[in-house]
Amino acid sequence: MPNSSSTTKRYAPRGDSHTVRVEFTVEPHERAEMDRLAQAVGTTRSALLREVHLLGIPLYRAQHPVSTPNET
Repeated sequence: MPNSSSTTKRYAPRGDSHTVRVEFTVEPHERAEMDRLAQAVGTTRSALLREVHLLGIPLYRAQHPVSTPNET
């Protein structure tokens, strides 16, 4: 049981009740850049990559339009 003066470290944005691990390969210079960015903004590499992923989805969809059964 955590003591009342400790804070819990969060690894995912609030509201994420279910997480799924996704792995992919990056070049060493890409990983170094991710580490520098994460350190500069004071977050984990994982949290930074999740934010980059979420920011990139609209751009990807704009460049690669796809019709899905649930979209109108």
